[in-house]
Amino acid sequence: MKRFLPSLKKNAYEWTAFLLWCALTLVMVFSHEPWRDELQSCLLARDLSIPGLFEQMKYEGHFLLWYLILKPFLLAGLPAEFHSLLSWLLAVPAVYLVLFHSRFDRLLKTAAVFSAPMLYWYSIFSRCYAPIPLLLALIASLYPERKKHFLLYGVLIALLANTHVYAEGLVLFLFLELLFSFFREWKNASPPQGNSRKEAWPFLYSALLILAGVGFAFLTVIRSIFLSDFTSGVRFSFAQIFHAVLNFAYLLYPRSYFTANGLSLSGQEIFYLAWVVLGIAAFLTLFRKEKLLAGSGAFLLLILPLSFLFPAKIHWLRAGVYLFLVASIFFCRDRFLLAGVLLSLGWQFLFAVLVHSFVIPQRGLLFLLMVLFLYALRMENGSGKEEEEKEKRKLLFVRNYLLTCFFITLSGTLAVMADDLRFPYSGYSSCGDFLRKTVPKETTIHVWRAEDGSTLLSALLPNRFYALDARRVLSFHPHDFRNAVLEDPIKVLSELKEPAKVVILSVADKSEKEILESFTAGGHTYRKAYCSNENVMDSFERYGVYLLEEK
Repeated sequence: MKRFLPSLKKNAYEWTAFLLWCALTLVMVFSHEPWRDELQSCLLARDLSIPGLFEQMKYEGHFLLWYLILKPFLLAGLPAEFHSLLSWLLAVPAVYLVLFHSRFDRLLKTAAVFSAPMLYWYSIFSRCYAPIPLLLALIASLYPERKKHFLLYGVLIALLANTHVYAEGLVLFLFLELLFSFFREWKNASPPQGNSRKEAWPFLYSALLILAGVGFAFLTVIRSIFLSDFTSGVRFSFAQIFHAVLNFAYLLYPRSYFTANGLSLSGQEIFYLAWVVLGIAAFLTLFRKEKLLAGSGAFLLLILPLSFLFPAKIHWLRAGVYLFLVASIFFCRDRFLLAGVLLSLGWQFLFAVLVHSFVIPQRGLLFLLMVLFLYALRMENGSGKEEEEKEKRKLLFVRNYLLTCFFITLSGTLAVMADDLRFPYSGYSSCGDFLRKTVPKETTIHVWRAEDGSTLLSALLPNRFYALDARRVLSFHPHDFRNAVLEDPIKVLSELKEPAKVVILSVADKSEKEILESFTAGGHTYRKAYCSNENVMDSFERYGVYLLEEK
């Protein structure tokens, strides 16, 4: 009981930080308005069976774990508007474990739980990344006793393999670490000392469970490789590599995703990138001693006030901070930490270049959580009491750079959170509220195209949306519309027994003017009844409601 309910007196700082984090994030949960990927997950989990979900993943390119977590809550009647609460409920125990049961000092604990990933991107958004922080915290907690709890340890890593493809590099490292531990225990078995080779088998059992989890994840998404828009035009080139690095730079100011989505390699950006790389190379050449490299973490903290004063101007400098973190891991000469970072970051970067870019914050910021996780494992990796202080000094500058990364990403995230409180993140909830109030329940709401993102409003108003081009009632966003037989919406509209009263059109649709002209030519008049407010996302998240009548 004492282990799971720490003393209020002895842990007053941790309890204060925990309650403050819970309060801040809970306010964001009930202020956040879901956007298309969040609603798509809800619709799929609610309306498809488990075999149906498995089949649909060839279009989604995701693993099943997040949909299986959502499904029982949605079937129990949890409104789609509050599914962010599930992300929050998964993040709460992760924050609790970091604050009360990790070996981090208080500064690193605070930086970790109030960082960009934990304060917003993984605790508020209802996406497949949500289980990752909790799984990492649980795996780190079990790591010292992984041989004793081999079944649970293997299952947790298998679940991690079914969260997001960016986690597979870390899963590979944990799998190889178990194999190494197995062979080491097997080799060092010494019966005269009471040890036997049977004690090595739990490591192998855990590794086999991980293989099973990775195999299931592979079977879930392998078909999407041949259907994905991301892989249709892959060209491995230096331009793509530079593009991935620049995306990494932008992620250190997450709000830039909303204002600079679709980055280009301008001459200025290439100059900034070269300046950062050459500056780091020169710095490491001049100061190769560990103490000086560790002290440079304090110098990098000077960037923190600049990140708040000029958040949109120094994304290229933030890229340097990430590179300093990687360099510090190389210079600490810790094989365990270095191997873990190389496998996890190397896989993420390779995948970013070839398939999925880093451009959305949830992908790129995952790197920081993985470094923190590997740092936690390294602290638990069996150094004796006599060497404990030496090990702490050895890893000191890794901690410094990790702290710097956490702090410097916070300014952009706070700006996004402020916008999320002030404006609707998307137009779904506000548009759904308007339709509930103004459109009778028996009236069909017509959608121009089956692939239109506005169909995701059916998460808020089930079985109300009819696609004119596909002649069907819509639920989730259908990615297979290219294979469907599509019809002329105006023709379908004219054939309806009852004239359409409402048609939803995306405000961002470039052909909106032509569509409305088609309505007029088809014998209808229209009146714009509603348009969702401006928001921090791009215009594809805003929708207009048009009321149509016969001429």
